[in-house]
Amino acid sequence: MIAAGPISNLFTGAVAGAMAYSALDYPWWPFWEYLALFATVSLITFLTNLIPFRPDDAYSDGALIYQILRGGLMANYHRIANSVSSTMVSSRRPKDYDVATMERIFNDLTVGKRALLLRLWASSCYLDRGDYAKASSALDEAGRIYSESASDVSGELLTGFLIKGAILGRDRSYFHTWWQSVEARKPEHPNQDYWLAKCAYYMAENNLAVAREALSIGQDYLARLPKTGTYNYDRDCYARIKEILDCMPVVQATGSHQSDEPVAHSQQLVPSSVSP
Repeated sequence: MIAAGPISNLFTGAVAGAMAYSALDYPWWPFWEYLALFATVSLITFLTNLIPFRPDDAYSDGALIYQILRGGLMANYHRIANSVSSTMVSSRRPKDYDVATMERIFNDLTVGKRALLLRLWASSCYLDRGDYAKASSALDEAGRIYSESASDVSGELLTGFLIKGAILGRDRSYFHTWWQSVEARKPEHPNQDYWLAKCAYYMAENNLAVAREALSIGQDYLARLPKTGTYNYDRDCYARIKEILDCMPVVQATGSHQSDEPVAHSQQLVPSSVSP
């Protein structure tokens, strides 16, 4: 897939070059200069794309291909990404991620969207395994990377900060900050993650009626999804947050909440009926 870009440049450049070279005997001869120029640009693009270089967190096609062929950093990252994708169509869950490989490349992948995704995946893995300390640390690191070098990611990706924050017991200011970011990039078609993130935010605001409504909408959405690993993990997150919500005292929502105490403590998170 990565090589497809340079190869397309090579193909179109070669075709345009052949047409320019043989234009004298064909109807397109008046345009041979344009064809020659197109061929030149395409072939130069092909060659420069294959030069392995890495400005910040961006890799050229050549650098990605080199990394994958030699089993380097990007080979490990793509293997992890494929493993994460497999949870949508198999029984594998976040707890089954290759977290050892994730931890091994943390120091080499520290900026940009890939680094952010890596920490969020690791946080989900730790959370699914019941290791709340490591889940919290990975989430904090993801937040730092977001603010420093990956603030252009989608709102859908940011919902994980609110969901994990509710399970890990973050304070009200944390939810306010992340919910503003999610709403600024609100997805056109909200999914189960958006509704659970909204539930988490309104729990922190002590607006339990809106929180329960969002939870109910999300549960209805989630019920239509297949029983694969990633969606079963989502169902467990719903069960955990629902337990926290059910244990919260009913407080009249006033639009302001004076306490910055955590919503819940991690020790209270895993229902006895839900395996981590």
